[in-house]
Amino acid sequence: MPFSTVSRMRFSRQLTTIVSVAIFGLALFSSLTTSYEASRRMKSYLIEQGQQIAQNLAGQSTLALLYHSADNAETALKTTLAFPDVLQVRILDANGKVLASQVKGNTPAQARTLPQGDSTPTPAQWETGEELYFAVPVHSEPSQNSPFEVDEPKQTLLGSVQVVVGKGSLNRLVFSLFVGNLLVTLAFASLLLWLIQRATGQLMRPLVDLSQLMHRAENGESNMRAKPEGPRDIAEMSIAFNKMMDVLEEREFQLEQRVQRRTLKLEQANQELETTLATIKNMQTELHRSEKMAALGSLVAGVAHELNTPIGNCVTVASAMKDQARSLLKDMQEGNMRRSTLERTLNDSAEGADILVRNLDRAAELIGSFKRVAVDRSSNLRRHFDLAQNLSEILITLEPMYKKKPYAMQCALAEGITMDSYPGPLGQVVTNFISNALAHGFEGRSSGTMRLSCRPLDDERVEIAFSDDGIGIPAQHQARVFDPFFTTKLGQGGSGLGMNIVYNIVTGIMGGKIELHSSQETGTTFTLTLPRCAPQLSV
Repeated sequence: MPFSTVSRMRFSRQLTTIVSVAIFGLALFSSLTTSYEASRRMKSYLIEQGQQIAQNLAGQSTLALLYHSADNAETALKTTLAFPDVLQVRILDANGKVLASQVKGNTPAQARTLPQGDSTPTPAQWETGEELYFAVPVHSEPSQNSPFEVDEPKQTLLGSVQVVVGKGSLNRLVFSLFVGNLLVTLAFASLLLWLIQRATGQLMRPLVDLSQLMHRAENGESNMRAKPEGPRDIAEMSIAFNKMMDVLEEREFQLEQRVQRRTLKLEQANQELETTLATIKNMQTELHRSEKMAALGSLVAGVAHELNTPIGNCVTVASAMKDQARSLLKDMQEGNMRRSTLERTLNDSAEGADILVRNLDRAAELIGSFKRVAVDRSSNLRRHFDLAQNLSEILITLEPMYKKKPYAMQCALAEGITMDSYPGPLGQVVTNFISNALAHGFEGRSSGTMRLSCRPLDDERVEIAFSDDGIGIPAQHQARVFDPFFTTKLGQGGSGLGMNIVYNIVTGIMGGKIELHSSQETGTTFTLTLPRCAPQLSV
């Protein structure tokens, strides 16, 4: 259990938890210690027993090794194998070859690997996780030498015996001791824990009552007082709690009086703020209207300037045709009419008529686009329209804004996108984009390119993107681009409402969303995601 979890418990539960963990940990440690000590002692006993068994078998195998007869060792092997923990025995001659071997149970002798090679000249012992191995050499009895021989008699190595003793009984005994000790200690620990819980409950009852009173006071109840009872420390806490409640109730009364006085002042301030907010909203509405009319006025001025060229050409051509007609009429009246003069006059008239038609078509196209855009701009009329055609007409009317400047406009308008929306506000958005690019995006640039594109996203949405390769918007300003009255050219003709109007039109009137991406390397891109069918405006 993490310490942070324990620290969030009640004090009584913390005390119980810590004592429980200590008691059960001590019980587990006692069981493990007892089991380890028993295991160590039993293992020593098992090793002594195995060594004794191997020594006995070695003494009984002398005759079998002398005569190299496995039959003489059969009884000794069976007797040794009869011990409870002996699993395998075998006798090896002096060359390390197996003379006789027996295995307890049905396990074949080849299933357990024992070392091969020369017989062990000295007693040896090793073990694995489940078995103990004992090897004892077998020597011949020393022969009686002649009294005249100086050298002492020597023993001859006849072979060795190997005994395998299993640890199964040892492991079972150790496990039984561990479980038994653990159960006894756990029973004692449980009894001790129950006694501690009873004692803790009696000691903690006054503290619990005080805690409940604190919770009731926290929930807003008043006149909460604690009884000074229980241990001295808890009684002192109760007295301190009562004094604290007296002070808090006095301060609460004073605070209520102060709140009432300040509430009156706040109500008056709120009324003044509401009046000021209404004035600001009216001002903002008027500024929006002024911005819109200023854009429309700029559009009118630009279209009038564009119309001046084709209409001026028409006036010039018409004046020339008028002079030629009068000259031809005079020649005809005076009888000086010539065929060459008539042909030249007719050719000039046909060429002039062609010039008139081209310029009048250009003027008619400008006037038609201006009429549609001007009507859409002056109202929030909702209608069905082709998006590419509408954007093209808007660009025609806005061409005078950048025609005589070193900036170009590129278009990539997908055909066949029909929308049920508000073309007038959409034209206002495009106008503000171009105005913003010319006023801010290309500042300090001798050339630049603007790009307007549209494409369908799916059956219900379209994407309109306007970008420029200008100087970009600084990162610290990007979060405030759509805020009202935010401009970097305050006092230089910028109202700070252009992008705010764009945001309100896109997200409010047209029911879409707008995203801004800008950097000094690539310029600025505004991406509009609009529904093909705009939401209905609330009346």
